Amino acid sequence: MPTINLVTVKLDRSTGYSAEKDWFHDLCNEVYQVFVAKRAELIRKYRNTDLVDKFVHYERSDNDGEEGFFYDTLRMPETDAKEFVASLRNRFDDNDLRCCYDSCKIGYPDEYGDVCDKPNPTKVAYKKIKPMSDGQLAPLIYGQIYFALPDVKAYGQNFVNGTARDEVICMPGFPITKATFLKIFTGCFLRYDQTYFANAVRNKKFVQKTRKDAQYGGVARVDFDNMSVDNVKALLAWMRRGYASYVQPTYYKFNYKSGNHEHYLMKLTDQEKIDLVATVLANKKKKLAEAAKQQEK
Repeated sequence: MPTINLVTVKLDRSTGYSAEKDWFHDLCNEVYQVFVAKRAELIRKYRNTDLVDKFVHYERSDNDGEEGFFYDTLRMPETDAKEFVASLRNRFDDNDLRCCYDSCKIGYPDEYGDVCDKPNPTKVAYKKIKPMSDGQLAPLIYGQIYFALPDVKAYGQNFVNGTARDEVICMPGFPITKATFLKIFTGCFLRYDQTYFANAVRNKKFVQKTRKDAQYGGVARVDFDNMSVDNVKALLAWMRRGYASYVQPTYYKFNYKSGNHEHYLMKLTDQEKIDLVATVLANKKKKLAEAAKQQEK
């Protein structure tokens, strides 16, 4: 069985004051995205091995308005770490000082967490595994994954003083029964989610045609984390009957350039979409089994 050296890379940045400034917050987000992107790159590079779950990204930050800090660490193969450290030093360094007492340290953490130049490698054995599709990789790469049925539209209508008295779902001709639709979506929405779509699902309100004053509520995206095992089972069964093309998966992340969290479409084939949902289901079942074991102890 082959072996490889794993090391941890760390970027540690702190400021003595003025951490409430926008530049510090933006820089924190930018560094986070750089580490997230590197982890995704490594997972794709080593996708045919059991190393992918060892590429752990950890971040921490604190800001009390007077001073603050943040740091990111990423566990990776030593050969990749050398190039990554060089790229970080080229991109984020003390030449980009914004205020006094600001410091940026890039390298490898020692046993106390301080940044140093010498890596501390750990030799690990790895093996090849069955190749994974992009759909199976997605839950490993992305934090929050959503799905939507864009052809299913929710509306508010029958407005009185600017408030919709009816919140309805309109899906004429869409290849799904109401029963299957409700199996997929019932219980997926948190209490504070008061969108037209969420309320129509709660109230089981379906129409074939909307009123003249109807207002479209936009694409309704559902977080897989908020779905139960039964919800995901129903979605997967429906997709496997030949309807995966109607499902639009997205991942949700912060865009430090726009300053907002945004949805990004996943470019997956129908089979890869099925692989994605099947992997989500398997992960949920695994978590439930682990929780049950903990309760037995």
